[in-house]
Amino acid sequence: MLATAAVVVGADALTKVAAVAGLEGRPPVALPLGLGRLRIYRNPGGPGGLLADHTLLVSAASASLLAAIWVAGGQATRRREAVGFGLLLGGGAGNLLDRVVRAPGPLRGHVVDWLQPWYAGNVMNLADLALQAGLVVLGGAAVADWWAERRGRAVASS
Repeated sequence: MLATAAVVVGADALTKVAAVAGLEGRPPVALPLGLGRLRIYRNPGGPGGLLADHTLLVSAASASLLAAIWVAGGQATRRREAVGFGLLLGGGAGNLLDRVVRAPGPLRGHVVDWLQPWYAGNVMNLADLALQAGLVVLGGAAVADWWAERRGRAVASS
């Protein structure tokens, strides 16, 4: 879990630095094949700009969720669960790190978003993609466990 989280935090930080250096003050850049756009957006709020006027509340909620992910992830018994929780932990930590170190100040900082994929109306970053991937991995793990248990019961009753 921690290795996955560390990779996500590092990659997220690097891509944000590159995005700010390459995109700040420029118009949006279209991706090939209509895959989306690259543009800088400084998000003061949560997902989709939710609670934009309450950055301290968003920071506190983020820290609380990270603590819950840490506790739940510590109980993971399978590698796929650990990877899923690591993606959630890394994604959440990457965005919380922005809130701590970026302007306008600690716990009020705005998250750097730079990717607007074709399927999303909002601009996001690598941490956001990791959060989405973590949910998919954990959902897939839950379905796989359910299916294996169901098949096991069917075989036992035959």
